[in-house]
Amino acid sequence: AHAEVAVLMDMRGNVLHEWRKSFSDVIEGPPPMGEGKARRWWRRSWLLENGDIIALNTGMGVMRLDKNSNVVWVNPLYAHHDLAFRDDGGYITLTRKVHVLPRIYPTRPVIEDMVSYLDARGEVERSFSILEAFERSPFMGAVSEVITKGVKRDLLHTNSIVILDGKLADRHPAFANGNLLLSFHALDAIGILDPKTETMVWLKKGSFVKQHDPKLLPNGNLLLFDNMGIRNHSRILELDPIEGGIV
Repeated sequence: AHAEVAVLMDMRGNVLHEWRKSFSDVIEGPPPMGEGKARRWWRRSWLLENGDIIALNTGMGVMRLDKNSNVVWVNPLYAHHDLAFRDDGGYITLTRKVHVLPRIYPTRPVIEDMVSYLDARGEVERSFSILEAFERSPFMGAVSEVITKGVKRDLLHTNSIVILDGKLADRHPAFANGNLLLSFHALDAIGILDPKTETMVWLKKGSFVKQHDPKLLPNGNLLLFDNMGIRNHSRILELDPIEGGIV
């Protein structure tokens, strides 16, 4: 997140390889975000087994580069924060729309987070609204609290996406295979979305605040970065994902 570059280094900090490519050199027109700062850095990158990488630049898009930084494909969509790998070779990424939703605020634009399914070539297969997934669920009250405060246009600030493998489904049906574990920075909550029904099916709050990067561990617990949850300090928590208790 310091430049449009990914760096591979050894444990001594020696740089072994770099991938570099500016989104502005490979896409036409202004960025979907409409903000120049989106051109300055990759938010995330992921190394593939053949030496290719997937690079995500918030507000500019997602692209795949080969080991020599040649473009394999690029999609200039308003992606942000995170991307997950599907078993069929495709991807799921977080995307956004910035527009007026009169049912939320009559005139002020808001950021509407989306889930977008991409095929192996980076083309969008389907997209759906996470806000609408909340509206179909019993958990819209958590979003309404943010709306009532009237201080943020970024209603959810979804910052993580994980495809669940179904290993915890025997403890709770929300953890079914293919469901999506999401983190909502603005809600101080993590949740699970069923992409088949496009509905939020589980939401969990706790002692964590403005959390990032929930991941399920092999032991069945959940690892979470709690950004400011205790005395204005950050910490790492291992939680029982069903009961929510700190392990």
